[in-house]
Amino acid sequence: MFRQFRESGRLPAVDLMKLYASFLVILGHCVSHFVLDFDGPLYNAIWLTQMPLFFFASGLIAPTREKLDTFGKFGTRVLKNALALLIPVLTFLLLSAAISRVPLLEAFRRFFEDPQYSLWFLWVLFFVHVVFDFGTFLSAKWAFKGSALVLPTAVSAFFCLLALFVPRFLGVSGTVLGTKFFAYYIPFFVFGFLARAFLKSQALSSAKPWVPWTIFGISLCTVLFETFYFPSIPAFDDNSLPYVAIRVLGSVASILVHLFLASLLTESHRLDRFAFLGSFSLQSYYLHILFLRFLPFSADAPALQWLLSFGCAFLLVLMVAVTCLVLHFLPYANLVLFGKSRSHYAFEKRLPAILR
Repeated sequence: MFRQFRESGRLPAVDLMKLYASFLVILGHCVSHFVLDFDGPLYNAIWLTQMPLFFFASGLIAPTREKLDTFGKFGTRVLKNALALLIPVLTFLLLSAAISRVPLLEAFRRFFEDPQYSLWFLWVLFFVHVVFDFGTFLSAKWAFKGSALVLPTAVSAFFCLLALFVPRFLGVSGTVLGTKFFAYYIPFFVFGFLARAFLKSQALSSAKPWVPWTIFGISLCTVLFETFYFPSIPAFDDNSLPYVAIRVLGSVASILVHLFLASLLTESHRLDRFAFLGSFSLQSYYLHILFLRFLPFSADAPALQWLLSFGCAFLLVLMVAVTCLVLHFLPYANLVLFGKSRSHYAFEKRLPAILR
């Protein structure tokens, strides 16, 4: 799997997981938008998988310390992530405020109090990258045996605890600036990083063939149990540690299932031509939330509500695909909206590498 990454600069299994997670996000938003009573096994499965899989996939391809061994490289990495992740947050906030006719200061105030109703994923992912990359930078400066694994993990754990306890100490809500999302999702990013070290280690290559299949079987059983046993995993109280542990366990098991399946599916290279579409996950995340506001459909019967959810999810996928295609032929459109140049124009290819 990582041989492909060294040769092509992309990891098809990761792209495939991001593509699948993008579909889950769109479907999950459609279900919660159109179905009045959306609790059930399908939504449990979506909830356990979608965002944890994104953060895991990001951690799986996190930069090594060789790429962050100077402060200049670390600063460049932060700037690159700021352009790619925070510009979409800003442009989405501006567009959303204009569409909803909300004063700009009010929109920023709402975002400060709870980014969940904006592009919180990109906002949180940016700070996850900054914290983790700082740990990786320290591991290059303070090298000892195992520092490449220990320091990024330790720094991430430290800031995770800060995000958990500082808001309580200050008496503010955990939703402020998405601190509770940071605390919950950074472990999945670190899990991806540690999983990469294991996948590239001698321990896996020397393991018996039945070992990964056993892990897959146990993980699948765990996911199926949590999906069908609990009425509503999204309704679990965030302040209840046992329930949070159940959610985390289910998400970890779901990640392992999808990593195993993605690795199998990309071994033949037949899906590589489709897997690259996972690189458009940011665009799909951004655009489908905007488009969802313009779908005026509704239904009274539960069966029709579910049918409407699947139909609108398919419609949103088409709308996102067409929009991405159109933007590909508009100069600087991707750069303005998403912070990264991505068009067929030759003059955009002469932009600084940090913008491409």
